[in-house]
Amino acid sequence: MPETLLPEPTTLVGLAMAVSLVLAATLMLMRLRYPADIRGTGYWALGPALWCLASALISQHGHWPTSLTQGGGSILVAAGTLAYYLGARDFYRRRTRWPTYALLALLLLALLGSREETGYLLRVCAVYMAVDALNLRILLRHGNRGFPVRLIQAAFLVHLLALAARFVQLAQGGEFRDFLAPSPFNSLYVGTYVFALLALGMGAIVMAMERLSGDLRHQATHDPLTRVLHRGALMQACAQELDRSRRSGQGPTLMMFDLDHFKKINDTRGHPYGDRVLAHCARRAKEQLRQADLLGRYGGEEFMVLLPATHLAEAEHVARRIRAAVSEDHPLRCTVSIGAAAWRGPQDTLDAMIARADRALYQAKSQGRDRTCAA
Repeated sequence: MPETLLPEPTTLVGLAMAVSLVLAATLMLMRLRYPADIRGTGYWALGPALWCLASALISQHGHWPTSLTQGGGSILVAAGTLAYYLGARDFYRRRTRWPTYALLALLLLALLGSREETGYLLRVCAVYMAVDALNLRILLRHGNRGFPVRLIQAAFLVHLLALAARFVQLAQGGEFRDFLAPSPFNSLYVGTYVFALLALGMGAIVMAMERLSGDLRHQATHDPLTRVLHRGALMQACAQELDRSRRSGQGPTLMMFDLDHFKKINDTRGHPYGDRVLAHCARRAKEQLRQADLLGRYGGEEFMVLLPATHLAEAEHVARRIRAAVSEDHPLRCTVSIGAAAWRGPQDTLDAMIARADRALYQAKSQGRDRTCAA
């Protein structure tokens, strides 16, 4: 590849400084404006800020003391990547315990000490590879398969390969020790660094935006007290499931249930206590359901469950589990009454199923509560 087609390393370092500055400013704005439960953006803003300072120091190589440009720049690059790692841990809500901080401190300390050229540059490459590997590990363990996560993983992998190639060159006595000297190898090496900065920053921004978007969608479709679907979202999801049932021929069972004597709880214990009882009921009921099952708050203390492709006999087993789970782990030993209605074929409608389940629920109430009836 002709050398003239590649930008010089010093030009790429300047580009890295500009890219890092923009990313740091963007992530810091997100940190200030996004809800506190969108975690990790503070560390992710610190990472590019440190990379920007590192690029500024490295760009002065040959004009300022080597201990400042090379030594200080290397420490800031490593510190920025460690900050990115802490941001990923925070984003995925992984606690950072003292052994982790001790390991990160040891990695930074490895960049201090003897300035013997080859040995020092080998240590720099080793530390960079170790920090990249830490980031790659947490993203592989906890990240999803979305594009931003894959982009970040690719950036760390490409950078790791570039570092490994440089490490081998140095270990074999290669001549590429001054990575700012014009050469195709140095341009590619610094170019992968710029690509990594851009990919890491953009990936973090998109991940935070996706988390916020998901939270907003959840708020738009879920009851804030019980954290299950609210009535509008529940009815829409149930209607879609019945459409699928008409195509597949395998129908659902619908259940209505509510807390027994809930008015008495509110009157004697107060509405805040009643709210906690409702949240307990919803949480315990949800734990008994499959991922495909739908649970929502139909109104007041009444909840609705749709069990896709489920026969009435199977639904009655689920109802027993829900009643047992709700009565456990609560000082009042709350009980619920449940009415169930099975799908009657393609002509059956959601409104008809709700009406039958509601009649069965009132039948359970009239028979003494804390039981399941089917219609």
